[in-house]
Parts: sequence; structure tokens; C-alpha cells
Amino acid sequence: TWWELGGVALASVALAWLTKRWVEDPVRRSPWFVGSARATAGVLVVCTAAGVLAGVALQAYAGHQERVATARAQAAAAAHPDCFGAASLLSGADCSAYAHELWTSPVAAAADKPRLYADSCWNNEPYDTRHTCTYGPADATVHVALVGNSHAGHWFPPLEEVATERGWQITTYVASVCYPVDVPLSYPDPAATAGCSDWNAWVRRQVMGGGYDLVVMSSRTDQLISDVPRARQDETAQQAYTRTLAAFTGAGAQVLVMRDTPNFPSSVPDCVAASPEQDCTVARATGLEPDPLADAARADTSGHVHLLDVTDLLCDAQVCHGVIGSAIT
Repeated sequence: TWWELGGVALASVALAWLTKRWVEDPVRRSPWFVGSARATAGVLVVCTAAGVLAGVALQAYAGHQERVATARAQAAAAAHPDCFGAASLLSGADCSAYAHELWTSPVAAAADKPRLYADSCWNNEPYDTRHTCTYGPADATVHVALVGNSHAGHWFPPLEEVATERGWQITTYVASVCYPVDVPLSYPDPAATAGCSDWNAWVRRQVMGGGYDLVVMSSRTDQLISDVPRARQDETAQQAYTRTLAAFTGAGAQVLVMRDTPNFPSSVPDCVAASPEQDCTVARATGLEPDPLADAARADTSGHVHLLDVTDLLCDAQVCHGVIGSAIT
């Protein structure tokens, strides 16, 4: 509130004056410092060293806390498999005893990204790189391509789990923001517009000629298509996705499209950290953005395109939840 902000400002001024009057000025004007350059230098060295050591210690402590938080989440998932995360919605178990528990830390959740980032499998503006990563056995009999932007990349951990269990091999084709269509997307930098188009054309060639058995696709379709009125953006994107799906199935692959996940207006971990009641939700109608890729998959009649929509594990009829089964979504 305005009066709280005003109180903070007044307290800051008062503390600044008091510390200057009773701490800074007496130290700065001390005869011991003024009369000895060696003493001054010694104090500076000690203070600098203390600051550096404090920073190193804090960084080490933060890393330790993050590891502890991750271990706690893993332990909770192992101890309460029917009540952790989406399992609480699928298992039919009575999880009311854990309704106010939070088994994932907001700090750990904010830092939790697929290994694709650490492994440098990513391609960013202006899309002049061709970074891909391949995981799984060289002699695998099933080859999977993961195609899309970061909203495909965030499905990599569960996909890798399935692939590891079944001995499949996964190759990634992921780029930030740029989504796999055959029409140019509009970026402020013309080099990014051209680069995204070149990247998508290259991905299509790689996937069509790669002998893939399965192509897993997901994308957030929020970058505008060049020279297309806003009213026709979704329609144009769906048509472009339809052509991409046809190209992949025409090359002999099955395609699994993951319907895009809901979008929150702000950081979910930040919201959870600030809300003791974990009351972090967004209206389903607001969070669930249009997904032309899912619409194209739904309309496909080839029998080779399959759609997986997990929205009902993230949202009820009214809202999408930031915490489900004591886990940050």
C-alpha cells in the first residue's frame, strides 16, 4: 500500500542518516585511519576479502539448498507416488492429508530446465546455428525426432524416460520462439526472420530424410506470421502446420503432437514463493491459448497423426493451477 511504501522510504532515509552519522563518519575521520596508509590499506584488504568470501559462501549455500530441495522432491515422489503431481489426479488416492504441503521448492523449480540447455542443443536468434543432440543407443531400432520450440523442449525429460525404458533414440530439433512452419515469421531483425525460415526448411529436410519412426511436436505459436492480418494468424498457422504434418507423415513417420500447455501471466515459482496458500491460478479461458498445431493434428485424417492433450491434468473447468499434488507445475 502507499503508506507501507512511504514508511519504507522514510525508514530508509532515517537509517541512512543514522549509519552515516554514527558509523561512516567516525570511521572515515578516525585518526587511526587518517594517520596510517598501511592501516587503511589493511582494512580495505580485509573488507574486500570478507565480501568475496561471503559471496562464495552464499553461492555454495544456495547450491546446497537447491540440491536439498531437489532431493526432497524426489523423496516425496518416491514416498507418495499416488499423491505427487498429476498422479494425485489420476490415482484416485485420498491425498487430502498433503493438501497444504509443498514438495517442490520455488527456487529449484525456477532453475529446473531440461538438460537440452546444458547440453547446448538449443538454437536462438538469428537462427544461424544447427545445434542438435542425439540421445540413446546407436543400434536403436526406433528413432524419434523432437521438433518445435521451447514448448517442445520442455517435454524432453518424460520423453527421454520413455525412450530409455524402450531403448529408443531421440534427436532434437529445437529453436527458441521459432516454430516449425513453412511461412516466414515476423521478427524486428530481418536476419532472424530469414534465419527462422532457413532453420525450418533445414529441419524439414533432416526429418524427412532421417528415417524417423516417430516425430514428437509441440510449439507455442505466439510469434506473428509476416504479412498476415491478425484475424487470420491462427488460420494461416494451422494451414502451415497441416503442410508440415503431411511432409513428415509422407516420409513414413508417425507424428505425436502435444497440445501446448497453459500460459501463466507471470512466473509460477515466484507466485508460489510469495503466496503461503499457494493460490496461484489463471483462468482456463485466459491461460489456454490457441494452438494451431493441435488444431491441425485434430483435423488430420491420415491415421498417422496423433494428439495428446494433457490440459485436464493442469486445469479444472475454471482455472489452471500453479501447484498440483504438492508440486509446482
